[in-house]
Amino acid sequence: MKRFFASLVLSFLLFSPSFADGVKIDGKNLTFDTPDLKAKLSLDGTELSGKDVSWSVADPYVVSVDEEGNVVSLSGGETVVTAASGSSKVDFSVKVEEPSRAPTSDVLDAKSLSGKIEVVMCGDSIMRDYAPNAVDQYGLGQAMKEFWDSSKVEVDNSVSNGGRSSRYFYNEPSRWPTVKKMLEDNRKSGKTTVVFFSFGHNDQRSLAGGDSKVGPYGASFTFAERNQNGTVAGTHYDYIERYIVETRELGGIPVMLSPFVRKYLNNGKVTEKGRHNMEAKAGGEREPRGNYPEAMRKAAEKHNAIFVDMTKMSAEEVADFEAEKKTKLLYISSDSTHERKFGAFELASLVTKDLKKRGYFSDYIVEAEPRAFVGANTLSFGRCDPNTDKILSFDISLFCMDSGKLTLKAPKCYSVSLSKNGEYSSKLEIDCSKIKFGTEIFVKFTPAKVSDYNGKLELFLDSAKLEFGNFEGAPSPSKKVRISLSGSGKEKITDGKMLKVAWPLVDSGHKFTAKASVESAAASASKVLPLDARVVGLDTLEPDREFSPDDEGEYVSLFKYKGGTWPVNDSGAMVEDCYIEFAIPASKQNLVVNGFSFFAGSSGSKDMRWHAFYSTDKDFKNPTQFVKDGKGSYKDVTEEFSTSEALGLSLKGKGTVYVRIYPANKDTKENSENAFMLSNFTAYCLIREK
Repeated sequence: MKRFFASLVLSFLLFSPSFADGVKIDGKNLTFDTPDLKAKLSLDGTELSGKDVSWSVADPYVVSVDEEGNVVSLSGGETVVTAASGSSKVDFSVKVEEPSRAPTSDVLDAKSLSGKIEVVMCGDSIMRDYAPNAVDQYGLGQAMKEFWDSSKVEVDNSVSNGGRSSRYFYNEPSRWPTVKKMLEDNRKSGKTTVVFFSFGHNDQRSLAGGDSKVGPYGASFTFAERNQNGTVAGTHYDYIERYIVETRELGGIPVMLSPFVRKYLNNGKVTEKGRHNMEAKAGGEREPRGNYPEAMRKAAEKHNAIFVDMTKMSAEEVADFEAEKKTKLLYISSDSTHERKFGAFELASLVTKDLKKRGYFSDYIVEAEPRAFVGANTLSFGRCDPNTDKILSFDISLFCMDSGKLTLKAPKCYSVSLSKNGEYSSKLEIDCSKIKFGTEIFVKFTPAKVSDYNGKLELFLDSAKLEFGNFEGAPSPSKKVRISLSGSGKEKITDGKMLKVAWPLVDSGHKFTAKASVESAAASASKVLPLDARVVGLDTLEPDREFSPDDEGEYVSLFKYKGGTWPVNDSGAMVEDCYIEFAIPASKQNLVVNGFSFFAGSSGSKDMRWHAFYSTDKDFKNPTQFVKDGKGSYKDVTEEFSTSEALGLSLKGKGTVYVRIYPANKDTKENSENAFMLSNFTAYCLIREK
C-alpha cells in the first residue's frame, strides 16, 4: 500500500479551456491561479474511485474534494488535501492565488451615449422574469423594460434566474458566458451594451450542511470582502470585480446594483441582516460573512464603475411603507424576500431615477406611466350558508399616483368596504390622494338562498389605468376592469348516514386502494362508492413503517418527482402535471361531501410544499383551494390545517368531487432526493335517503 501511494501523481481536468494555464503541478504541490478551477487527483493517470481511496481537505473553504478525488478551488489561501487507504495516506499542499487587478475605466461615457443600445440584466430571483402566478411575483428586470425608451433600447432579461449567487452565475454556462457572447456580438456590430448586475441574496448560503454543495458549476456561497481565512479570492468583491473588468474588456458598460433588502424589521426599520450586512457567524464559520452591499461599493469605487445603492434606497422605501403598515404591497405573501409586481416597479423607479439624476443614460431612461395595481383578478368565496357572511380582501397599490377617484361597484349579494369591520355597500368611492401607497379592499359575500352567485366587481379609475398584478388570466390594463367573483349558498344538510372514506397506502404493489368505513350504517362502504385515485408526474416509493401514523398497519405514501429535481413553489399555487388525485363519485347515491383531511409532510428535508384543491369538473376547471402553502415535517400537519370547512357539495345521484394535492419544493437548490409524504386522505360525506 505504501508503494501504491508513493507513485500517486496528479492529472487534471478543467471547467473551461480558457483556464488551461490556471493550474500548476509541482510534485505534491498544486496551485490554482483563481477560484472556479477543477483538478483531478489520480494514480499514474488512472482515476481513483471512493472505494479505492478516501479524500479529505483540511480547510473546505479553500478547496473542496469529493470521493472521486475532484478538487475544486473556492477561496484564496493554502490547505492540505489528504488521500487515504487503510493505514496509509499521502498529503498534497494546495494553494489558491489571490487576485491582482489594476483599476479599469469604461471605454464609453455613460453620460453621453448616442444611438441604439442593449441593456442586459444579470441577477437572481429578484431580477428574473416570472410567468403569471398566484402570488403576483415579478422581477426587477421584468419591470425595468418599461423605464427605457423602447425606440432606442432593447432590454434583455433572459439570463437572470433564481438561486444564483455572484459565484454560481459566473460559472454556469448559460449565464455569464452567454452574456459575454452577447457583448462580443454587439461589439462586432457596433452596438453599445449596458450590463446590470445584482447579486447577494444567494451568496449568503452556507457551505456546511450541503446548502451550497459544490456542483458542476462550483459552489454558491461567498464571503463579502474577506474569506474567513483573510483572503480575497472567491469573495463577493472578487466576482464583482470580475464582472466589471470583463464587461469592459468586451466593450460594455457595467452597472452594479446592490441587493434589494429583505423584510426583516425592528422598530419599523430594516435590520442589518435585512440590509445584507451579515454580522453573525453562520454555519460553524470562524468569521462573519460581512457586508455584501459595501463589498460591491468598494469594487465599483476601485474601478470607477457605476454603483447604485439599491439596498439603502429600498431600506428607506420599506421603512416608509412599514410606517403605513403596507409592506405587503411590496413583497409576495409567502416570504420576506421577493417582490410583487408593484414592488418591482417601485425598485425599477428608484434605480432609474437615481441613474438619471446623476446624468447616466439620460437620453434613454423614461418615466413609466402612473397606474394602480389591482391585487387580485378573481375572488372565490366557496360555499356558505344562506344569510351568513364571508369576507375576502385584495389590495390596490398606487404607482406614481397622488390624485384621482377610484369607484367600485359590487353585484348582487356582494358588498365592499375599506375596513373589515366597517360599513359595507354595493358602491364605494375612494379619493386616491388620501390612501398613501394604496389600500386594502374588503369584499363581503352574503348569499340570500341556496344558489350560485357568480358576478363581476367593477373598478373604474378616472385619472390613470388600472393594471392587475402578475396573475394568470389577468386582463389588459384599462381605466375600467372587473374582478371575477364566485360563491354559492349551500343547502344545510344534517340528515343521512355518515360516511368516512380513507385511502391509505398498502404495501402490496405500492398502489392506492380504497378503504372506507361507514359510521351508523351497516352497509359496506366499498359497495356504496366505486372510489378512484391516481398519481400524475410522480413515482411512488417503497413505503416505510417508520412513518406509519398509527399501529393499524397503514402506510405513508412517499413520492418523488419523475423529472428528478422537484418543481419550485415560487408561485404559491399548483404545479401542473404533478399531483395526486382522489375522486368521490355519487354513483346514483344522494351523496353530500362535507370535507376532507389528510396528513402530509417532507422526507429528506423540510423544504417540500403542497397545495390542495377540489373541483366538480372532470377537467379540474375553476378549482377551489382549501390548503395553501402546506409545509413542514410530517408530524407538523394538524387536523385544523388539513381539513376543509363543511362544503355541503350535494351530488344528488350524479357527478364526482375531485381533489388534487400538488407537491413542490421550496426553492431551486438540489432537491431531487427529497420526497413528499402523504397518508390517510379522508373524505367526510353523508348518504341521504332518496
